Amino acid sequence: MTPSTFWLITTGEPLPTDQGNPRLLRTGILAETLVAKGAEVVWWTSSFNHANKFKRHVSLHDLSRGERFQIRLLNGISYPKNVSILRQIANKQVAAAFKREAKYAPRPDLIVCALPTLELCRQATRYGEQVGAPVLIDIRDLWPDIFLDVAPDWARRPVRALLNPMYSSARKSLASAYGLIAVSQSYLDWGIAQTQRGLSSRDAVFPLGYRASHPPQSALDRAQSALLAKGINPECRIFCFIGSFGHSYDLETVINAARQLRHDGNKNLQFVFAGEGEYGDRWRAMAEGLDNTKFVGWLDAPGVMSLMQQSVAGLLAYRTTAKQSLPNKLFEYMSAGLPVLSSLAGESTEVIRRSGCGLYYDSGDTQALINSVLRLANDEKLRAEMSARCLTVFRRDYSAEKIYGQMAEFFDEIIQESSARSTGN
Repeated sequence: MTPSTFWLITTGEPLPTDQGNPRLLRTGILAETLVAKGAEVVWWTSSFNHANKFKRHVSLHDLSRGERFQIRLLNGISYPKNVSILRQIANKQVAAAFKREAKYAPRPDLIVCALPTLELCRQATRYGEQVGAPVLIDIRDLWPDIFLDVAPDWARRPVRALLNPMYSSARKSLASAYGLIAVSQSYLDWGIAQTQRGLSSRDAVFPLGYRASHPPQSALDRAQSALLAKGINPECRIFCFIGSFGHSYDLETVINAARQLRHDGNKNLQFVFAGEGEYGDRWRAMAEGLDNTKFVGWLDAPGVMSLMQQSVAGLLAYRTTAKQSLPNKLFEYMSAGLPVLSSLAGESTEVIRRSGCGLYYDSGDTQALINSVLRLANDEKLRAEMSARCLTVFRRDYSAEKIYGQMAEFFDEIIQESSARSTGN
């Protein structure tokens, strides 16, 4: 790889400097991959921890992760909910901070800015135009479409009108970008449609992928003891959900299924929900009194791996309105050889059905979920076959090492092409 300087602009992800050995996601893994290949990386992000909702208590400038990896924190206010006016204010503040600070930093060879946020994408493309640096927008969520999902049916038309400035900003940013990358083909198609141009060699799909965790046995033993203390019973057939408790997810159907299964006398099943979020209190209240449902909070990497090792399937429990296509948790489950029970239609279902890695049920259909749960719980041969296929497909197509290595090669080609265009060669 040609020695280059990259700016990665992403909010909402855990940082390698955060406490508690956080599991790195797309930008964190990408940054480490680029550094390992000899590049210099500056990661611009928010001072607010989006997942756990707290301010990072550090200076608002460089956090060093080595000679070639810097993290730049941009100040914005805290917000308690993901969909809120305060979050929009925070997004504007973070983008304004980037605009102020970027002009004093050395020009990068390539900028990769995640969507969301719209505000940072707009500032990134403007900066790229000013200094002649190519900008790739990495489409991870369909903003602002996502805000229509939380609006009641009667309010969708006025909400759509209120979102017109955001749609305009999205179109301008996407059209101004040197190229687009996305976590799925449907997301890339959406982005290309906003630009009113055709697909080019500067556009590509790179799924989220997953970096399989291999904690030492001592850490796994401690994690298992901690889960036991929280009521997890390894003698049960465990179905786990790992993720945030946000508006896209449908744990109501899972809890209703758990209640019916318990009522019908199925005592060897347990549903475990690992995570936190704005819907947590509601779902805990729904599950009150059910001894076959457990909420265990956020887990670190050993905790996640221990839970998956004890489970018979992982839940992709989404609402019908969810915009996700190929979410991270699909590959997380597959990396552990965990069959998937999914209510997420679209590309995830295509992957699951094509690979034979799990079962699909319609979102909101409690009986369909119950049927799938009982089928996997009672058929050990089916579980073993699906587990083997999960591991094979994950290692072949969705491992972080493969995907982010391919991204690094693509970025190198973009830099070389951009340089040739700017010099007229």
